[in-house]
Amino acid sequence: TGPARSEYACAPELSPLVTQVVRFRNAAGHPLLAGPVELVRGSGFTGRGELRFTATGADAELSFGSSDGYRVVRETEERQATAALTGRQTTTRTVRLHLSRFSGPEEHDERLVAVRERVPVSEVAAVEVRLRKEDCSPAPDSFDAEGIVRWDVPLAPGARRTLTLVYEISASAKVAGL
Repeated sequence: TGPARSEYACAPELSPLVTQVVRFRNAAGHPLLAGPVELVRGSGFTGRGELRFTATGADAELSFGSSDGYRVVRETEERQATAALTGRQTTTRTVRLHLSRFSGPEEHDERLVAVRERVPVSEVAAVEVRLRKEDCSPAPDSFDAEGIVRWDVPLAPGARRTLTLVYEISASAKVAGL
């Protein structure tokens, strides 16, 4: 065993649940084979999980399941416009994520929730996708080349936060099916 990092994470486009994910480096000196594992936390057994094959020195990830102490609601809004002269189509999407933390009186600490949302990535030159950071609230902590936007949101017991993501998809008049 070695040190592990724990985070609460959610991807609201896929699921409204917040899950606890634990990551650790395999320092065992041999690979960890894929298969079922028993998950143990503080006071004992909490369930079963699935471990992927993990080479020596590689990072492994285990999910401890969803936490009932969080609620995530995802709302989307879409506006479409077409330029009169060029026929260029622009779709502006706004995604609002409402996060709430419900906790018992025994919990006093703030927890960080990693929220991930997907922005489409264009593979053709006729379609452009642009993250409108100036309209996002708060601005995302990161945005990678694969289109994943991430916020690290601190939530105290009883806290509520709203995250707003805005991006636009712009395509020439010749593109169909957006």
